[in-house]
Amino acid sequence: MIRKEIKKMSSQLRETVKNYSNGFLIEQFHCNRDHYTDEAAKVLEEEIAVRRITQEEVDSVLASVMGVEEARIVHYDKKDFTLLEGAFTTNDTLLVRSMLEEHKIPSFSDNSAALLPFNGEELDTHLVKYYLHNDFLEAGRAVIAEHYDLRDNRYFIKYNDIKTRLKSFNFYEIPPFILESKEIADVEFTPEEKAALEKFGSRLLREVDEIESSRERVVFYFDSIENFLDRLRSKEKPRFTRNDLLTALEILQIYCDDPEFPETVDGVIEALIGFFSTVNK
Repeated sequence: MIRKEIKKMSSQLRETVKNYSNGFLIEQFHCNRDHYTDEAAKVLEEEIAVRRITQEEVDSVLASVMGVEEARIVHYDKKDFTLLEGAFTTNDTLLVRSMLEEHKIPSFSDNSAALLPFNGEELDTHLVKYYLHNDFLEAGRAVIAEHYDLRDNRYFIKYNDIKTRLKSFNFYEIPPFILESKEIADVEFTPEEKAALEKFGSRLLREVDEIESSRERVVFYFDSIENFLDRLRSKEKPRFTRNDLLTALEILQIYCDDPEFPETVDGVIEALIGFFSTVNK
């Protein structure tokens, strides 16, 4: 079953990558390669080869992305990096990597970050170590300390508000046993929550290409949005599956910084995250 899921995910990734523009493909492989597992990076590399993208085009895209006339790639030696005290859960690794990249702090995680846990217990207990470049060690520690507390050699995120917690929810790490579940969840949304989900779900159907390109992310539950909205609009009591709830959570995550995002949905965000924290245990 695990091998079947991996093969399925690889096939889906290949189909997604085929829809990338040349520029976005080059940027993902050369600038954001450490966001991907080795297998996923290989898919990107193979697609570049299939398209016969030239080095001149690569240089042009990198120069544009980096905002300089000539792109320059810096190569670091691993011996110049220090292992950070403490470790992060797999759910937190993408958030940590994003924070460090935002502050231009060279870092990399141990190899286990590329392994996808396959059940809730592993997802919660598997810890990932990070290495920071010696020249940026103090700056990196300061960035992490701003968002995390270190207790018993493990980092726990500081949730200033529910939106911060929502942004840290990582759809890459949803175990297959949840994805495959057909169980009906006894969940009801208030009229205000329904209105917000319908509004932003409809927007996502229209804006998905722009969202994926500008935010460099995949909308995992795009294919489920229409069915979810149909159930949401049903006059009878909807029978929501776990997949529906993940669809709702992703819609809310994508638009939580939108000026029109209502505070009235904070409760459902907390309930949904709490639900998946429970079923993971």
